Amino acid sequence: MSKSEWESGSIKLPKAEAGRFMKALRDKFNQQLSAEIALLSKAHAAVASFNKGKRNVNWREAVRAELAKPNYTSAKWEVLTNPRHFQFEDDLIDLLVRKTTAAGAAPKIKLIASVTPKITDKWATSKTVSFDAGGEGTISYDTKTATVHWDVPENNHARRDARSSIMGTEFFRLLGTVKWTRTTGGELVGNDEYNQDSDDSGRGSNYTTATYGGLGEQAEIDNLRMRGFSVKDATAMVKKAKTPNTQRRI
Repeated sequence: MSKSEWESGSIKLPKAEAGRFMKALRDKFNQQLSAEIALLSKAHAAVASFNKGKRNVNWREAVRAELAKPNYTSAKWEVLTNPRHFQFEDDLIDLLVRKTTAAGAAPKIKLIASVTPKITDKWATSKTVSFDAGGEGTISYDTKTATVHWDVPENNHARRDARSSIMGTEFFRLLGTVKWTRTTGGELVGNDEYNQDSDDSGRGSNYTTATYGGLGEQAEIDNLRMRGFSVKDATAMVKKAKTPNTQRRI
């Protein structure tokens, strides 16, 4: 069943945690990229071996046939390409073949000699501050404020798919390991088509999808005050609940 949904928010990291947090994100990204390159190398080796000694090989189609096999189509691709893209195979084919030209001859498409880490320039470095989350969301980092931003534009099952992506999963795992302070953290907000279509009292508006740290706790208190609760009661309710990853109506 379809479900149009979105989610976004900013989370301020404690300065003592920011470096570790971002390094872990970069390491996860590079780990995934390494795995994808290794898989691509296997495809390259299989194509080269199967077509060894053959003439007039259509290398693009040879690679396409190999990539159509289950061990590639069922693999978790997220950096070199994304299975949600209709050009999924072409993204990878373009990495494995190249056009060659010789004087007086028509250009030819050939298989590259070998697959190496330099096949792509997408490697995360200490300067990398943005990551794609499964083609549905974006993780970005503001170095000046030590704030991470999570943005998932509205789309069918967008929040679910972004959160379950490799980088999305790592992002939320890391948020769960941070030692928050009173002046750090924040709130993620979202909505979905079923909530928006509801005609029940108090429904339809955006809702909190997750809160972290002292700033997230304060956001929950403010949300309850907007619903008519006193500061004292709202504070007591939030302190008692202590469930930072639940939905609460704004």
